[in-house]
Amino acid sequence: MSDHDEIDDQQPPEAAPDDAEMLRDLIVRAHPDAIPELIQGASLREMLDSLPDAQAAFARVAEAAAAQTKPAVPSGSAIRSREPGPANLSPADKIRSAMNSRRR
Repeated sequence: MSDHDEIDDQQPPEAAPDDAEMLRDLIVRAHPDAIPELIQGASLREMLDSLPDAQAAFARVAEAAAAQTKPAVPSGSAIRSREPGPANLSPADKIRSAMNSRRR
């Protein structure tokens, strides 16, 4: 048995509280598509194992929020004229409209 076998068989030491918090912060920054509060664990492996659940929860929340969002409504309203636009008028209506506008 070599020294490498002994090292491989040993479990990695638990991260110190400060180290674990730093690892968690790095994971949160690297994965903005995850809910930070759901990334938990005392070791890197535990934190990475909790990541898929945090990402799935984020996706569900984003989907629900998108479903509740109302479609955008343009601000203000278009100016409406009383007369239809000349593009929609027949030739006779265009002439009539021009004659009526000169009489006003």
